[in-house]
Amino acid sequence: MTGRARPPGRRRSVLVEPVEVEPEPESDCPTDPGVHRVEFAAGSIRADGWESASSAEGEADGAEAHSENVDAGEYLHASGFGACGEGRIQIVELGVRSRTQCDSGTYELDLVMDGGGMASTTFGSTTLGWTTLDLTADRNCTWDGVADVEATVGLGEHPGGARDSDAWVDAFRLEVTYVIDDEALVDTGESGDEDEPPVDTALEEDEEDRPDRRPRDLSEVGEDVSGCAVVPSPGGWLGLLLAGVVGGTRRRGSP
Repeated sequence: MTGRARPPGRRRSVLVEPVEVEPEPESDCPTDPGVHRVEFAAGSIRADGWESASSAEGEADGAEAHSENVDAGEYLHASGFGACGEGRIQIVELGVRSRTQCDSGTYELDLVMDGGGMASTTFGSTTLGWTTLDLTADRNCTWDGVADVEATVGLGEHPGGARDSDAWVDAFRLEVTYVIDDEALVDTGESGDEDEPPVDTALEEDEEDRPDRRPRDLSEVGEDVSGCAVVPSPGGWLGLLLAGVVGGTRRRGSP
């Protein structure tokens, strides 16, 4: 079967099989310093026009919600993803694991996933895999907002002009990447021993490798050094005294 040309400007997601990515999604909410990525499965599913809708609840397991023909007004709705409570959120991504009977030709079926009005994408493939939607954009995401995320999958269109293509959904997921700051990196300025000041170990480094510790050439920074007093060393005082004695002897011996 051959598909007809798509109208210009139409947005369509590309289905990509998942590959191993580090760090792997974590099942809990780590609170140790660093960057973490956690994954939440949908805790609640409701539907109109889909059978076995509850099969799309929870983690991907091969059990699928099914629609014989996705028509306008029929949908599969997921919510109750859960959330953590600590950390600065960087990325929020909504995903659906699905497949369709036809992704080209007369019976091509395009689905749409909407992320609670924040973003949406059109997708469809005969290969079972994840389609991901970034909800972050320029938003200041909070954990309360993450807990309220909802996903709805419904009909996009029938590009081939005929409606006779089944659709299946295995699972929904919400992935959140967040950062826990390392408070130990914050210098409080406190010392464990009040009698001894902290030792600056950086002073032991090679001076040539520490340009900030080299003597400053004040002429290069335009500072006025005309008022600086030069304190002679003890040897310098002795030289001045001997010079005075020699000078006095010469004056007494002169006519």
